[in-house]
Formats: sequence, C-alpha cells, structure tokens
Amino acid sequence: MTDVTFSGCAGTATSPTVTPANLPWSFNAVSYNAGTGVTSGTVTGFTVTVSTGYCTFTIGAPGGGPGMISATYTNSNPNTAVDLIDLSSTDLEVQTTSGSGCASLYVPGHDITLLGQYGVVPPGQTITSP
Repeated sequence: MTDVTFSGCAGTATSPTVTPANLPWSFNAVSYNAGTGVTSGTVTGFTVTVSTGYCTFTIGAPGGGPGMISATYTNSNPNTAVDLIDLSSTDLEVQTTSGSGCASLYVPGHDITLLGQYGVVPPGQTITSP
C-alpha cells in the first residue's frame, strides 16, 4: 500500500486525524477462500500518527518500530467499484506522545486496539491464491 487515507475515525473526545507513516505497507497473503473471494493475511510496516487537537501520539509495534496487523482482503464483485480490506490488531501500542492532553489518556507502552474496514479504490487487486 503506497498511499493510505483514514476518514471517519472515532476518538475519546474529538474526531482524530490519522496520518500513515513508514509507507509503503505490505499485504502478505496467507490463505484464500475461493467461495467467498476473501484472502487472509497480514499488513506489515504499520505505523500511524494520531492527532486529537490537544494530543499527538504514534502507534506501532510493541517495543518500537512498525507493527504487523491482521487483515482480510475481499475481491470486489462486478456490481461494486471498491474492494474491501478489514484490519484488526490487538498487538499495537502507543510509542510516543506530545501535547498537554496526552498524559493520562495515551501513555507510551500502553496497548491500543485497531479495528476498521477500508476501501481499496481501483485499480484494486484480484487475489486468487497466497
């Protein structure tokens, strides 16, 4: 993934701005279900910076560096223009913080969970085997 945009993000008090870092990220296919068109795997290289307006923090792998997150990729059907990728991880943590509002909410070393569904705009990929 060479260009990633986040929108519709929900935060604790404000809608955060999420900016990807460490691009490109790689999708690594592990298995494919021909019946559903779903490929399961991981995304590696994951690092983001989140800004809430009063606090900025980075998210990545425990102990530092880019993280790895679980992902499923669904091939589009002929009636849609967007393929879908679902991302989830419980193996991420806050790495750095800055701003007066971070002290109690986002502490380096604290676990953070990511869940989301993202559209892959054309030209998407059609995956049929890992």
